[in-house]
Amino acid sequence: MIGQIVKTEEDRIKQAYIDRAELVRQRKTFFTYQGVEQYMRGCDRYLKTMKLLKAAGYNSLAELKILDVGCGSGGMLRRFIMWGAKPENLHGIELRKDAVDSARKLSPSIDIRCASAVELPYEDNSFDLVTQHTVFTSVLDDVMKQTIAQEMDRVLRPGGSIEWYDFRYSNPNNPNVCGIGLAEIRTLFPEYTITARTVTLAPPVGRRLPDVLLPILYPTLSWIPALRTHYLCVMRKPKK
Repeated sequence: MIGQIVKTEEDRIKQAYIDRAELVRQRKTFFTYQGVEQYMRGCDRYLKTMKLLKAAGYNSLAELKILDVGCGSGGMLRRFIMWGAKPENLHGIELRKDAVDSARKLSPSIDIRCASAVELPYEDNSFDLVTQHTVFTSVLDDVMKQTIAQEMDRVLRPGGSIEWYDFRYSNPNNPNVCGIGLAEIRTLFPEYTITARTVTLAPPVGRRLPDVLLPILYPTLSWIPALRTHYLCVMRKPKK
């Protein structure tokens, strides 16, 4: 029964990405990196991720084994290389074969596999840092979310961390995404010490700002907690 639930949910997720890609092709949504607002949103997220990792004691990524769950075309893994991680220490898994093919072309030195997050193809305690970016809010089934959390915990060594970036609010215009609050994050990782920040100016707000004023208005408005749509967390696994 659980296997069928997982397969059905994975098929739904794949179809949601296919539908979104078609909308992008028709230029009916903002899911590209062509706009100034989206570029600033990415820069803001990366800067705050760097700061949070440093505050958690990660002053160097050079010797860390890192797994990105739901890595897409490998963009975050390449970002880790820019931050000093070694390609041979980086790994990614992605459900969609087309995204994996793209990631392998763009990042031939990184181990990227087409696999499901409910059954990670790695040994226990394999990684120092496990990351996920907007994976959990794309999963609508609670059992599947719990299974993914357990798998991330299994492959993470004691004392390691999970870096989390995901929606805190649901989008009423997108039924394929369901926001996850801090209470649910704590339920998924009950033994972890969680440091959380609210980040990312709500895209509908940012997209309405004139490009010429974005450098001033984006950081100003992002100071307002109610306008931040995501949680950025570093979650430390207990040492045993």
